[in-house]
Amino acid sequence: MAYDLVAEADSGRHFLQAFVLWPQQWRRCAALRGVVWRKIKYVPRQIRTLPNEPGIYAFVVSPSVVGTPDFNYLLYIGKAERQTLKQRCRQYRYESRRPKPRVHIVRMLRNWRNHLHLYYAPVPGDVTAVEERLLAAFIPPCNPDLPGSLSGIGRLIYHA
Repeated sequence: MAYDLVAEADSGRHFLQAFVLWPQQWRRCAALRGVVWRKIKYVPRQIRTLPNEPGIYAFVVSPSVVGTPDFNYLLYIGKAERQTLKQRCRQYRYESRRPKPRVHIVRMLRNWRNHLHLYYAPVPGDVTAVEERLLAAFIPPCNPDLPGSLSGIGRLIYHA
């Protein structure tokens, strides 16, 4: 039987996501060269391996198609400042149970659950400054609130 692309598209099992690609902003992250990122699949047994220290993290979709390079689509950047990376990243598993769940986070976790990975990096210094620089450089689609002069642009682009 031939693959029916139209039937697949009509099934609702696909997702459309816009991304901002802004190389001039990426260059502003050059000062973050000392940040060492690690990647895990976002599943409970891997979350337990996260360090008990503050840092930054990023949710990405990794299709992991056999034989292809490691493609990633950056969805969300966050920080663990008052908590450890392990504590903060574990909380996302319960987002839909919160009294006021963040819809964009619940969608991200639901839509990409089988392909969601987490990049993380311990940051000993000013975690907020690192997060803000990354948010301004990448404008991830699941981060509606961006810092400084970019405030509101995420909502305008992704949630209009």
